[in-house]
Amino acid sequence: MTAIKRTKFSQSDLIEKYRYSKNYEFAKNGVCSAASVYWLSRVMESPNNSAQVRLKRLKTDFEQIMELQMLYAVYELRVNPIMKVRVDARGLMADQLGLHLQKAIKEERKDHPSMDYVYQALKEDISSFGDAAYWSFSTKDGDDVTNHAIAAICNIHSTAGLGRAKNRHTKVLQIFDSNQGEFECGVEDLDRILKELFKPTYVRKIIEVNRMKTSFKVM
Repeated sequence: MTAIKRTKFSQSDLIEKYRYSKNYEFAKNGVCSAASVYWLSRVMESPNNSAQVRLKRLKTDFEQIMELQMLYAVYELRVNPIMKVRVDARGLMADQLGLHLQKAIKEERKDHPSMDYVYQALKEDISSFGDAAYWSFSTKDGDDVTNHAIAAICNIHSTAGLGRAKNRHTKVLQIFDSNQGEFECGVEDLDRILKELFKPTYVRKIIEVNRMKTSFKVM
C-alpha cells in the first residue's frame, strides 16, 4: 500500500473572502463545479507542476472561478429551443477554459446503487495515461438534495532506467475535491480515496451520477 499525498484546499474559506463580490450569490453554496473544471484545465496545461503550485493558482484566480460558477448557473437555466431540453451546462462551462468534455455516461437510479458500482465506473474513466474526468453527483436524504463535483486525471511518473534498462512509466492518479484538496496516489489506492470522498453519501441515496471525460497528452 503506497502513501497518499494530500494538499489541502477549502472552497468555503475562499468564498467568505469574496462576500462582497458581484458573484457571491452564485458561489455562496459552493463552487465545486467551476473549481473542478478549472483544476482540470490547470493540470492539463502544466501536468508537471506540483499540487502546491496548482492550488496556489486556484486561490489566486478564485474570483475568476466564481465568475465561471455564475456562468454555470446561467447555463443550467437554458433550454435548447429546437430540442426542448436543457443545454449541457457542464460542457459549456468547460468550453470557456478550452476543455472539451464529452459525456461518458449518465446513470440515474431511484434506489441507492452499490458504492462498488460507483467506484468501478469512476475507475474506468481514468484507467489510461492522459485520461481526465469530471464527475458530479446528486444525493438525497428525505427531501434534502445536495450536489457536488470532483475531478481526476491519470498522469505519468517516469523513472530513468539504469544501464540498458528501459525507463519505467507508472500511473499516478490525481483527484481534486474543492472541499478537501488534491490527492495523489497510485491506481491501487483509488478505492481508498473514493471511499473517503464519498463517505458523506453512505447515509444518503445517490440519485444521479454524471461522468464526463477528456484526455491530454502525457509528457
